[in-house]
Amino acid sequence: MDINKVLLYGGEALVLGGLTLQPSSLQNLMMTLGYVGIFAAQSPKGYFASLKSRAQRIQPSSFIWAAMGALCLGGTYYLATRNTQPAGCEKVASDICKIHSNYCEGNLGIPRLKMPQFDGEVMKSFLSENAHSCETIPATALAPIQNEGNFVKIQSMMHSTTQGIWNACTHPILITKDSHILDGHHRGWACSWLNRTISVFRLLNFTAPQGVNAANAFPGVQNHDFDVFND
Repeated sequence: MDINKVLLYGGEALVLGGLTLQPSSLQNLMMTLGYVGIFAAQSPKGYFASLKSRAQRIQPSSFIWAAMGALCLGGTYYLATRNTQPAGCEKVASDICKIHSNYCEGNLGIPRLKMPQFDGEVMKSFLSENAHSCETIPATALAPIQNEGNFVKIQSMMHSTTQGIWNACTHPILITKDSHILDGHHRGWACSWLNRTISVFRLLNFTAPQGVNAANAFPGVQNHDFDVFND
């Protein structure tokens, strides 16, 4: 493999591709990587004068070299910078409350890690000890309690619901008497996005703050972080 060809053609591909990109910061990054490849492959002397003539006699195989070079240079940049992003960037990028904040209006500012999570048997026990009703209501009528939600999970639930794989809207979630979601936020958001009705267990004696306290104190209730897919 001719490493100079890889660097040269890859660099040219990045420079030319960078001219089409927005915003300018991304354009500058791509073009800088391209020039690094170009000047690493050969002396800059006479390069610009010969660029046009080389372009006129470009061979099909050059596209392969360009692609390989672009992948090498792009991969090098990724490996060099993947650990330099501020902590939590990935979380912000998939947090529905950051990218679609209207779906989180009315939340109580509680992070997911402090929200109660029920499994099936614990839910049955909790409901047996607390007055509740079983209802089917518009998902858009509900408000969240937690202040973050994984949009990737929500999209997965929407897909499984619309494709008939698993219907998030018919598996009851737990809500308080003032229509705040206590457990099942991701199902609630998915069904709200789809503008569907959703099955709920409504606690008749607890407001949202009371419900959080009562549920977290109940034996067997768990707490899970942002990326744990369980509701």
